[in-house]
Amino acid sequence: MPHRSVSRAAVVALALGNTAVDAFWRLECPGSIGLARIDPLMDFDGLSGHVHALKGGSAFSAKSTADDLLKSKCTSCGVKQDKSAYWAPPLYFKGDDGTLTVVPEKPPFKAYYELNAGKTSDGKEQTIEAFPNGFQMIAGDNLRRNTTLSGPDPDTSGFKGPYTDKSNDEREQLAIGFNCMNYGFHGGPKKEEPTLYRHHLPEKSWIDTNCPDGIRLELQFPSCWNGEMDGGDGHKSHVAYPEWINGGDCPAGFDRRLPQLMFETIVATDQFVGKGGKYVLGNGDPT
Repeated sequence: MPHRSVSRAAVVALALGNTAVDAFWRLECPGSIGLARIDPLMDFDGLSGHVHALKGGSAFSAKSTADDLLKSKCTSCGVKQDKSAYWAPPLYFKGDDGTLTVVPEKPPFKAYYELNAGKTSDGKEQTIEAFPNGFQMIAGDNLRRNTTLSGPDPDTSGFKGPYTDKSNDEREQLAIGFNCMNYGFHGGPKKEEPTLYRHHLPEKSWIDTNCPDGIRLELQFPSCWNGEMDGGDGHKSHVAYPEWINGGDCPAGFDRRLPQLMFETIVATDQFVGKGGKYVLGNGDPT
């Protein structure tokens, strides 16, 4: 088993208002706006520090606001009324000769809006509120290159937990998934890993052997909220993870509840089997 580290590139959502109507709903984005060094939250009207894969409304740009996105004439996603924007670093294959190739996605990209209510820190039942227009947040850590989690890689699939002994920083690391895809179509048994099962990117040799259908990249966003529209320069201090990562009660100071976003992208690592090199995210993170 390869070493475990959980460096995380920042993944961003600039969400328009949505109404809670069921346990969850899933937005599929079969298309893409493209790849570009654009990030209107971290690098407004400038050049982003690294490339992002872009999804969503056609009005997305380096200086987009929620009002701008509402003016989008179309979207790369399946619900045409949703003009939100979603962006995250792509995965690259870096060959032994130093050549970088974007690992193709296996569409569609999926954004889940999960309606997992819980209780406030003083025990009151929560009501899930729609994202207010213009709400901004980032999940993940663009600069992290190794984990602070102790012990073996914790399995956070299937609402395991609660992680009441974990800091929000540790819960942020548990909210990442690099899960091996094996549908059983290649002569062996099906062995698909559940959501948020693996919190590090395995070594390429292990992926080649065990993941014939690619890797599913996942990120769970926080859902506990303090009522602020933004979280300062990092766009994160106004939100926190609940005790189960993808459900449960909220910590003190974050008693309001939002829909919980989760991003899911399957990448075609199977196209690089047997080739010498390694995988690296668009921000330079190989872990």
